[in-house]
Amino acid sequence: MNWTVIIDYIPAYCEAMLLTLRIGWMGIVLATVVGLACAFIRYYHIPLVALVSIPKHQYESSAALGMTGNQTFLHIIIPQTLRRLVPLSINLITRMIKTTSLVMMIGVVEVLKVAQQIIEANRMSSPNAAFGIYGTVFFLYFIICWPISLFAGYLEKRWGV
Repeated sequence: MNWTVIIDYIPAYCEAMLLTLRIGWMGIVLATVVGLACAFIRYYHIPLVALVSIPKHQYESSAALGMTGNQTFLHIIIPQTLRRLVPLSINLITRMIKTTSLVMMIGVVEVLKVAQQIIEANRMSSPNAAFGIYGTVFFLYFIICWPISLFAGYLEKRWGV
Protein backbone atom coordinates (compact mmCIF):
# COMPACT_ATOMS: atom_id res chain seq x y z
CA MET A 1 0.00 0.00 0.00
CA ASN A 2 1.32 3.45 -0.90
CA TRP A 3 1.07 5.48 2.32
CA THR A 4 2.27 8.70 0.70
CA VAL A 5 -0.82 8.81 -1.50
CA ILE A 6 -3.07 8.16 1.49
CA ILE A 7 -1.39 10.91 3.50
CA ASP A 8 -1.75 13.30 0.53
CA TYR A 9 -5.53 12.95 0.59
CA ILE A 10 -6.11 13.05 4.37
CA PRO A 11 -6.34 16.89 4.50
CA ALA A 12 -8.82 17.00 1.63
CA TYR A 13 -10.89 14.22 3.17
CA CYS A 14 -10.97 15.93 6.58
CA GLU A 15 -11.89 19.26 5.05
CA ALA A 16 -14.64 17.78 2.91
CA MET A 17 -16.00 15.81 5.87
CA LEU A 18 -16.03 18.84 8.17
CA LEU A 19 -17.57 21.14 5.56
CA THR A 20 -20.23 18.53 4.77
CA LEU A 21 -21.15 18.37 8.45
CA ARG A 22 -21.55 22.17 8.38
CA ILE A 23 -19.58 22.68 11.56
CA GLY A 24 -18.85 26.26 10.53
CA TRP A 25 -15.65 28.24 10.66
CA MET A 26 -14.29 26.10 13.49
CA GLY A 27 -14.56 23.11 11.17
CA ILE A 28 -12.54 24.94 8.55
CA VAL A 29 -9.91 25.86 11.14
CA LEU A 30 -9.81 22.26 12.38
CA ALA A 31 -9.49 20.91 8.83
CA THR A 32 -6.66 23.37 8.16
CA VAL A 33 -4.82 22.34 11.33
CA VAL A 34 -5.24 18.65 10.50
CA GLY A 35 -4.04 19.26 6.93
CA LEU A 36 -0.97 21.18 8.07
CA ALA A 37 -0.19 18.53 10.69
CA CYS A 38 -0.34 15.80 8.05
CA ALA A 39 1.90 17.81 5.72
CA PHE A 40 4.37 18.40 8.57
CA ILE A 41 4.41 14.73 9.51
CA ARG A 42 5.06 13.73 5.92
CA TYR A 43 7.81 16.23 5.10
CA TYR A 44 9.64 16.86 8.39
CA HIS A 45 12.19 14.16 7.65
CA ILE A 46 13.76 16.07 4.73
CA PRO A 47 15.47 18.81 6.78
CA LEU A 48 16.07 16.29 9.54
CA VAL A 49 18.00 13.99 7.18
CA ALA A 50 20.04 16.93 5.86
CA LEU A 51 20.86 18.02 9.41
CA VAL A 52 21.74 14.54 10.65
CA SER A 53 23.99 13.92 7.64
CA ILE A 54 26.49 16.57 8.79
CA PRO A 55 29.52 14.64 10.09
CA LYS A 56 30.27 14.69 13.80
CA HIS A 57 33.76 16.07 13.22
CA GLN A 58 32.23 19.36 12.02
CA TYR A 59 30.80 19.90 15.49
CA GLU A 60 34.02 18.80 17.12
CA SER A 61 36.13 21.07 14.91
CA SER A 62 34.00 24.08 15.71
CA ALA A 63 34.27 23.30 19.42
CA ALA A 64 38.06 23.02 19.03
CA LEU A 65 38.05 26.50 17.45
CA GLY A 66 36.20 27.84 20.49
CA MET A 67 32.86 28.46 18.80
CA THR A 68 29.67 28.45 20.83
CA GLY A 69 26.73 26.24 19.91
CA ASN A 70 24.92 29.12 18.21
CA GLN A 71 28.02 30.09 16.22
CA THR A 72 28.50 26.47 15.17
CA PHE A 73 24.98 26.25 13.81
CA LEU A 74 25.00 29.69 12.21
CA HIS A 75 28.39 29.50 10.48
CA ILE A 76 29.02 25.78 9.90
CA ILE A 77 25.98 23.51 10.21
CA ILE A 78 23.20 25.61 8.63
CA PRO A 79 25.15 26.49 5.41
CA GLN A 80 26.06 22.83 4.87
CA THR A 81 22.51 21.73 5.61
CA LEU A 82 21.09 24.21 3.10
CA ARG A 83 23.44 22.90 0.42
CA ARG A 84 22.31 19.36 1.12
CA LEU A 85 18.65 20.40 1.08
CA VAL A 86 18.70 21.67 -2.52
CA PRO A 87 18.34 18.30 -4.32
CA LEU A 88 15.92 16.96 -1.71
CA SER A 89 13.75 20.07 -1.85
CA ILE A 90 13.60 20.15 -5.64
CA ASN A 91 12.63 16.49 -5.67
CA LEU A 92 9.93 17.25 -3.11
CA ILE A 93 8.60 20.23 -5.07
CA THR A 94 8.34 18.32 -8.34
CA ARG A 95 6.75 15.36 -6.54
CA MET A 96 4.20 17.69 -4.94
CA ILE A 97 3.40 19.27 -8.32
CA LYS A 98 2.84 15.85 -9.83
CA THR A 99 0.71 14.54 -6.96
CA THR A 100 -1.37 17.64 -6.34
CA SER A 101 -1.39 19.10 -9.86
CA LEU A 102 -0.86 22.76 -9.10
CA VAL A 103 -2.27 22.80 -5.58
CA MET A 104 -5.61 21.40 -6.70
CA MET A 105 -6.78 18.01 -5.58
CA ILE A 106 -6.46 16.68 -9.12
CA GLY A 107 -3.37 14.53 -9.50
CA VAL A 108 -1.55 13.10 -12.47
CA VAL A 109 -3.73 10.00 -12.41
CA GLU A 110 -6.89 12.10 -12.78
CA VAL A 111 -5.39 14.21 -15.57
CA LEU A 112 -4.33 11.08 -17.45
CA LYS A 113 -7.74 9.51 -16.87
CA VAL A 114 -9.45 12.55 -18.44
CA ALA A 115 -6.97 12.41 -21.34
CA GLN A 116 -7.81 8.73 -21.80
CA GLN A 117 -11.55 9.51 -21.80
CA ILE A 118 -11.04 12.21 -24.45
CA ILE A 119 -9.09 9.75 -26.59
CA GLU A 120 -11.77 7.08 -26.20
CA ALA A 121 -14.54 9.54 -27.09
CA ASN A 122 -12.76 10.63 -30.28
CA ARG A 123 -11.04 7.43 -31.36
CA MET A 124 -13.22 6.92 -34.44
CA SER A 125 -13.00 10.47 -35.77
CA SER A 126 -9.34 10.98 -34.87
CA PRO A 127 -7.45 7.71 -34.33
CA ASN A 128 -4.11 9.44 -33.73
CA ALA A 129 -5.44 11.86 -31.11
CA ALA A 130 -3.58 10.02 -28.36
CA PHE A 131 -0.25 11.46 -29.47
CA GLY A 132 -1.53 15.02 -29.28
CA ILE A 133 -3.42 14.64 -26.01
CA TYR A 134 -0.70 12.79 -24.12
CA GLY A 135 1.82 15.18 -25.65
CA THR A 136 -0.16 18.12 -24.27
CA VAL A 137 -0.30 16.56 -20.79
CA PHE A 138 3.44 15.90 -20.93
CA PHE A 139 4.12 19.44 -22.14
CA LEU A 140 2.08 20.98 -19.30
CA TYR A 141 3.96 19.08 -16.59
CA PHE A 142 7.26 19.65 -18.35
CA ILE A 143 6.68 23.42 -18.51
CA ILE A 144 5.93 23.46 -14.78
CA CYS A 145 8.80 21.22 -13.61
CA TRP A 146 11.59 22.24 -16.01
CA PRO A 147 12.17 25.78 -14.61
CA ILE A 148 12.31 24.30 -11.12
CA SER A 149 15.00 21.86 -12.25
CA LEU A 150 16.92 24.67 -13.95
CA PHE A 151 16.81 26.68 -10.74
CA ALA A 152 18.09 23.65 -8.81
CA GLY A 153 20.96 23.25 -11.28
CA TYR A 154 21.83 26.93 -10.85
CA LEU A 155 21.86 26.59 -7.07
CA GLU A 156 23.94 23.41 -7.22
CA LYS A 157 26.54 25.10 -9.45
CA ARG A 158 26.62 28.24 -7.35
CA TRP A 159 26.94 26.39 -4.06
CA GLY A 160 29.15 23.60 -5.39
CA VAL A 161 26.85 20.80 -4.32
